[in-house]
This record gives sequence, C-alpha cells and structure tokens, in this order.
Amino acid sequence: MYNIKHRCSYQNVRSVHNSYSEEELQTLENCQYRNDVLSAFVQKSYNDSDVNKMMKYLFDSYCNKEPISASASIICPSDLYLGFCLLFSYDYFYMTHACICSLIEEGIVPTDLSQPLLNAVKFEERLIV
Repeated sequence: MYNIKHRCSYQNVRSVHNSYSEEELQTLENCQYRNDVLSAFVQKSYNDSDVNKMMKYLFDSYCNKEPISASASIICPSDLYLGFCLLFSYDYFYMTHACICSLIEEGIVPTDLSQPLLNAVKFEERLIV
C-alpha cells in the first residue's frame, strides 16, 4: 500500500528552521526525508523487501505514465527501472511522490506537478553531460 495522504515536508525544512547551522539543517532534512519515505511506503522502519515490492508495483503500474516515464528515461536511458528507482532519491522524491499520488487518485498528473519534476531531471541531465 502506498500512502497517498502523506505530504512530504523535507524540502521545506530550511524555511521552517532557518536559524540552524548548515550542518544542523542537513541533518534535519535527511531525517525528515527518511521519515517522508517511510510514511509514503507505510513503514515504521525500513523493510527492504516491502519497499522493493511496492517499488516494483509502482513501476509496473505507473512507469508508462507521464511524467514518470519521461523522467525515468532521462535519468537512466539504458535501465528504466533504475531510473524509476532514482526518482525516489532525495532530489526528486517530493516531486515524484506528488506525481504518483495524482496518478493513483486522478489517473493523470497536472502540469503544475509534472513540470517541476521534468525540469529537475532535465537540469541534472545537463549537469552530467
């Protein structure tokens, strides 16, 4: 089961805790990212088997949908599943989560959710080249 009610907050840590040092902010962001991932995957602690099953289910269900398909293929053109998995990494997770929630609830992803994800992966692609 994937938690479509969860709203990621790790990407907003700096705006809430702006008086902390850079090191403290990074620690808070990383902790919150891990908590956001666990909540999205309905886990109290990380269980590799359960997360892998859910990732496979999400891949099979939504990897042929936009913007997930395009984003995964930009990140890793030679391995779509690896590209999909990388969409759950720190840089992309909050955008990917919003897109997957929209796909589950509505069957489509509106531009205001899809465009930030596509822009982020295209920006990373330019940095790598």
